[in-house]
Amino acid sequence: MMKEFIGRIITKRCFHKPIFILGASRSGTSVLLQALGTHPLILAMPGEAPFITSMGGAVYLFEFAENRDYYLQSIKVTKDYLYNCFRRLSFEVAAGSNYGLKMIVKGILCGDLSLLWKRYWCAKTFPDHAVSKSLMQLYPKVKFVYIIRNGSNVVQSMTKFSGFRQQSFEKNCKSWAESVEKYRYLLALDSAIVVRHEQLVEDPDEIFQKIFSFIGIDYNEKPADFIKTVLVHPLDSSTKTGVDVKNVLNARQPPYENWSSEQHDLFKNICGNGMRELGYEIPF
Repeated sequence: MMKEFIGRIITKRCFHKPIFILGASRSGTSVLLQALGTHPLILAMPGEAPFITSMGGAVYLFEFAENRDYYLQSIKVTKDYLYNCFRRLSFEVAAGSNYGLKMIVKGILCGDLSLLWKRYWCAKTFPDHAVSKSLMQLYPKVKFVYIIRNGSNVVQSMTKFSGFRQQSFEKNCKSWAESVEKYRYLLALDSAIVVRHEQLVEDPDEIFQKIFSFIGIDYNEKPADFIKTVLVHPLDSSTKTGVDVKNVLNARQPPYENWSSEQHDLFKNICGNGMRELGYEIPF
């Protein structure tokens, strides 16, 4: 009980104010999450947090489902109590038990005293439009950061990355195209900001100024410095630090140059609409 009390006290300032990172796989969601976590007011959760999307799906039953009255009448606790349980579960599956106390204490012992005054927590999760509405009911102060990336770069990265390279080229194209459709709602959502991967790489200072203004906190240079010098899981390699990220990425040849004519056709047929919708040209 004492550990739970201490964890709850330390995280009470950020507990109700999540920032959710969304985007297609290999679009820069991981590096954006880690970069945001270098801001002294943001607690970034390690890895992915798909269970938060599941919690949003549970809230949907009580808020928007056609038979919501049935679900409301079936519970033997108040909705407020239930939602508080959902919030704690969402936080702890990403941070650890006792409101992430072990993770926080470990960080403090490593010298990161900013963990004592975090105002937001940040996680990577995957809600569609319906679930996002439910998460906004669960967290009225939630912010969404949607990062988009040129589909050709995403597909090429997927063909090289261990988590996706066993899939067919066609499957990787469909994965990106489906993500464009899934997250289309974020382009017009007041509680969301859209970030382009190429702009983040080209001028991270400007992009983070916009992000922090959107969130409502002061600018801090550490996230931009992280973007400038850290490559998170580039293609088929491990994370690299102390590099000139912009020069490394700009030096790469266009991803489609080594694609076959069949792959060119597959990409155009599957990803063409998504590319046009997001403002990207297909140069072949």
